[in-house]
Amino acid sequence: MKSFILVASFFICSTSFACECIKDILVHNFQKSAFVAKIKILKVSAPTADGEYQDANIEVLELYKGKKIRTIKIHASLNTDCNLMVDENTVWLVFAQINRSGILQFDLCSGSMQLDRKMNSIDYPNAQTNYIKEINNKIAVLQFFKLKQITDLNEYDLHLKYNERLNDLFKGYEGEGQKNAVYQLTVEKDLSISKIKALKAFDNQKLSKALLAYLKEKAKVNTRNISAIKKRTQLIVVYYFYPAEKEYQSFISEFD
Repeated sequence: MKSFILVASFFICSTSFACECIKDILVHNFQKSAFVAKIKILKVSAPTADGEYQDANIEVLELYKGKKIRTIKIHASLNTDCNLMVDENTVWLVFAQINRSGILQFDLCSGSMQLDRKMNSIDYPNAQTNYIKEINNKIAVLQFFKLKQITDLNEYDLHLKYNERLNDLFKGYEGEGQKNAVYQLTVEKDLSISKIKALKAFDNQKLSKALLAYLKEKAKVNTRNISAIKKRTQLIVVYYFYPAEKEYQSFISEFD
């Protein structure tokens, strides 16, 4: 079995196993990426002899992190189950990282999405609607980061520890559409949280107050893999509101 590990995401490739990605949340993909943008693919080169890489000429439609560029490398892995097919004249939301060779690239597990992808609406009638909702969720947060000039979200790759499931704690609040809230946590060198600030709150004030109160009382940094950091840092956390649907109550989640 041939394995590739790229930062916090991985995929497994072989002739007998399907490709699997650990799908990370937007804030983690954003933090580990050097370039995040909505782009149009203008031209894609022929793959390298081993099928691993392709070069793409691009037009940056909206930049969220990094500098404007005209070319980018696609880690296509065309001869494996982990192949990433990128067609010319398509629009993508790209999260690109710098690999060990110092080359900026994106791949199947980087969090990148084709924005103008068309789903099979006959076999999967809700797929297109849900896909568009996911895209809109991500774009809305990225536009907020751009507005606030937020580029570094989690310098030390910290994670919060929850004793309860958020989607069980905050059920049944009223709201329309999938909205988001953004919080900034000040983490001290001993990993204690000294301050929590809402940079953007949910529209529902009761929900916002309840969530802020919960974070101030319960939020803790997961210390399983680290016991201290070198300096005080800021940690950005994003929560998403999912409205009630049929028999299911509304809830919030870190997952977009």
